[in-house]
Amino acid sequence: MVLAILVVGLGVAWGAALLMEMGERHSDRMHFNLLEERIKGEIVRRMAVYRQGLNGIRGLWPASTLVERGEFKVCVSNMDLSVDCPGVLGTGFIKRVERTGLEDFLTRTRADEAPDFQVRTAGDAPDLFVVEFIEPAAANAGAMGFDIGSEPIRRAAAERAMLTGMGTLTEPITLEQAADRGPGYLYLLPVYKKKMPTDTPDERRAALEGWVYMPLVARQMFEGMGQVAQGELDYEVFDSGEQIAANLLYDDDKDIESQLGPVTAARLEGRTFHTSLPLEIGGQQWTLTFSTTPSFVTTSRSAVWAVGWGGTLVCFLAASLVWSLGRATVRAQAFAHAM
Repeated sequence: MVLAILVVGLGVAWGAALLMEMGERHSDRMHFNLLEERIKGEIVRRMAVYRQGLNGIRGLWPASTLVERGEFKVCVSNMDLSVDCPGVLGTGFIKRVERTGLEDFLTRTRADEAPDFQVRTAGDAPDLFVVEFIEPAAANAGAMGFDIGSEPIRRAAAERAMLTGMGTLTEPITLEQAADRGPGYLYLLPVYKKKMPTDTPDERRAALEGWVYMPLVARQMFEGMGQVAQGELDYEVFDSGEQIAANLLYDDDKDIESQLGPVTAARLEGRTFHTSLPLEIGGQQWTLTFSTTPSFVTTSRSAVWAVGWGGTLVCFLAASLVWSLGRATVRAQAFAHAM
């Protein structure tokens, strides 16, 4: 009977404790998932802010007969890019220019407050995608006049934006005006001529005026997003699905920035939870990885230990009581038999 009490009692006590532990673990996991979604949502929200800014600039073209440099500058100056759009180096307009009409384009552009305007291009493509405006001009002088159509990665993204009508990111590139600041992107939004149909890809190609765009520094794009998780999660952003240092766009705690080759799982030892998930924005596929930090708040396990050890104590007390009663009964029977 004593053995049965111990086996059953301890099984019930620690079984209940195990169920409580599983419940607390599930609660912690739900908390982790919530924080993970907050950071992912912040990335999506920030990219939406960039698109909204480009949409606002794009509104110049339907509202004007001809958008001039001064008009573009005033419009951009009303946007507080440093606050609203982290990682953005400026806002510009890329003009599609037929190679046969390049001289006419240069004449018009130089007459529009840019007497020293030059086009930097290569190759012999029939059309050029020339950065005509960009503000602030001084900080982005390296990009002015550059034919992004002469570079395959930039041209591919521009044509994808043109044919789909959607905001599009290039693959990671080295920015002309920020070559020393790590990988970056161009975020492009097509501008179409007024009163021209844009229902099909061919119609959009024929109607294209150019693109409004933002050059973005990847590291600054993702910086500070962990604040929405109160520092409880560490996160990294990789270009494509392969988690290697060469594909690293951002590392929140800087623990893998100097690594070469595959990012090993050893760095995640001791972290309560970790996971990765894909995210597609602007035609680019990113992999987000999340893991807990020492600041991660877990549910208190005091109730679990109270049930486990409290139940153990009760079991031993009950077993002791039954043992004592049993011994007393044996002694009483022995005494009665002797009498």
